[in-house]
Amino acid sequence: MSQHDESYKKFFSHPEMVKDLLCGFIDAPWVKQLDFSTLEKVNNEYIVDKKLKKRANDVVWKVRCQDQWLYIYILLEFQSRPDASMPLRMMTYLGLLYLDLYETKQFTKDKTTGYPKLPPVLPLVLYNGKTPWHKALDVSDLIVESPLGLEPYRPHLRYCLIDQNKYSQHDLIPLKNLVAALFRLEKSQSKADVREVLSHLIDWLNMPEQESLNRAFALWLTEVALPKQQPDTTFPEISTLEGVNSMLAETIQGWYAEAEAKGEAKGKAIGEAIGEARGEARGEIKGELKGKAKSLVFLLETKFSTLNQEQLDCIFAMEEKQLEEAMRYIFTATSLEDIFCFIKEVPNNP
Repeated sequence: MSQHDESYKKFFSHPEMVKDLLCGFIDAPWVKQLDFSTLEKVNNEYIVDKKLKKRANDVVWKVRCQDQWLYIYILLEFQSRPDASMPLRMMTYLGLLYLDLYETKQFTKDKTTGYPKLPPVLPLVLYNGKTPWHKALDVSDLIVESPLGLEPYRPHLRYCLIDQNKYSQHDLIPLKNLVAALFRLEKSQSKADVREVLSHLIDWLNMPEQESLNRAFALWLTEVALPKQQPDTTFPEISTLEGVNSMLAETIQGWYAEAEAKGEAKGKAIGEAIGEARGEARGEIKGELKGKAKSLVFLLETKFSTLNQEQLDCIFAMEEKQLEEAMRYIFTATSLEDIFCFIKEVPNNP
């Protein structure tokens, strides 16, 4: 099991994460009827056949729903491509779970028939591959319809899919939700984006009983997420979110020094390009304003992408107050469009 897989398994070994997964990403009225104080992790290391391997990445929980238990089978799927056999796999895993529940007598009996009544299970697939999921969600879709009157015997088992690809930063930002924060960190493009999410996590995970989850996020960031985003950077192992935030703050402070060091050469080229476009000699932008404009260009291109000529013209035409406000806002901006809309709302100096 890879570090990434192991980290996700640790995340969903915390009841807070399971609760936020259901509340934030399962749009169904019955979720409101769950008693999350009863969440209990279930041992899923059962094997009924030597050919069947233990599911190392899966997590099983149970929770009270009114007067009965509901089992939640969370299958953590980290393949780069969707798996067409998923309905068959899920049918097998749920069969193993139900066999285990039956053999350990975790069922009630129907008062009329005496049949064993096993608890309901929510089969849930959490997928974070790069390719959007486009495979069947029900095992019946993998079996041909029979003209011989066999349709009643065609098995049906549908799983619930949560595909991280479906959720943009715009969808996730309004959610005060630990799983949404995890998805946002996965999608973050810069250290500034990470710090913005970190500020929320530090607020949400500041109680002593949340120390383990705080540590899980911190270690995942320094051992998995940040090295993946910044492969040329060595990150120390830090076991608290506060420590990760401080480390990234020091890094971001260095951006300004880097902007000054690199900005002179870049700004000169930009100034000449703007000057030619306007028919001016190297662009007549003065002293301190020019330096701030160059720094803003560098920061925007570091966080987002290369600016086009229209955007460069806009920045080098800005007044001092607009430049200063834009540099403050950059750490919470989610896109170039976002920051240029913000700039338009900042009045020019009188």
